[in-house]
Amino acid sequence: MAKKFFDGKCIHCLKYKDKLTADHIFPKAWYPDNISQNLEKWQAPSCQYCNQKYGKIESALLIKFGMMIDPDNPITANVVEKAKRALNPIYSKNEKDRIHRLMQRIKTINSLIPRDKIKASSLLPAKRLAEHPGSVVIAISQDSIRLMGEKFIRGITYILDKKYIESTHQIEIYLLDKQAALPIVEPIEKYGKQYSCTDGLVIKRAMAKDDSISGIYCIEIWDKFYFYGIVSPNS
Repeated sequence: MAKKFFDGKCIHCLKYKDKLTADHIFPKAWYPDNISQNLEKWQAPSCQYCNQKYGKIESALLIKFGMMIDPDNPITANVVEKAKRALNPIYSKNEKDRIHRLMQRIKTINSLIPRDKIKASSLLPAKRLAEHPGSVVIAISQDSIRLMGEKFIRGITYILDKKYIESTHQIEIYLLDKQAALPIVEPIEKYGKQYSCTDGLVIKRAMAKDDSISGIYCIEIWDKFYFYGIVSPNS
């Protein structure tokens, strides 16, 4: 059930609005269908513009991520099917929706690239990716990943700390392989805590002792994709 947010500040653009919407920190469609109906899905205040902007990014990433995850994994139950339905006009609600699904299908097909045309350094670090290299890869915007990482971190800060990440601080998102991520992962494992809405949607973080906003983050999506984030004061 959506929470009610009235006037106040958007967690994304930090602007005050007379009317706010409820933004799901982890997109609703990213939850598997087998979760408990009583599970609280984290929500934070967002202006309508930001909510719609992130909604478009989330929908596009669901389709592309859905092409790369195991449909038999319990923590991704039905997620792959949701991605497929988003491209299938059979499930359209009206003519406008049918055209939208067809356009999404065309965009997805056009984003496929032969595997031998891509450098290994350009691949999104993902668990077990090398086991199923495939003959093609799907192009994903780095800006989309960065924006989603920022959204997750802003959201978890609001939920856990009841605080906004103001313009005094910056959020940096990194896509790193296991070895390169060690300087972030090791202190999180030693000093940090783990927070999860459900299996497969997990945030781990370790906060600075002298700054309640600064910290380091590991964001795990479906035990497959890992984003790393650092929140620090602007220099």
